[in-house]
Amino acid sequence: MEETFTDKEFCEKLKIDRTTSLRWREQGMVGYLKLPNGQIRYLQRHIDALYGGSEKLAAEYGDGPIKSGVVNIGIAKRRNNGRVAQDA
Repeated sequence: MEETFTDKEFCEKLKIDRTTSLRWREQGMVGYLKLPNGQIRYLQRHIDALYGGSEKLAAEYGDGPIKSGVVNIGIAKRRNNGRVAQDA
């Protein structure tokens, strides 16, 4: 029988936030099962599909979140009065 993961386990395994898993489900970027009681389960094949190079996932995040678990959003450095620093 194929291994299943709760939403929490899925997020921990991929090092993502639960809001990200919700967004991925809503956008059809990841497959999942919804149990009659409303709980979400992921099969190993759903995770394998993400590692396999989903085009939607790659378009949104590139290779970063799956390989490293970190998304760099590039926040500019700020100095006095909220102005952006010249070297940012």
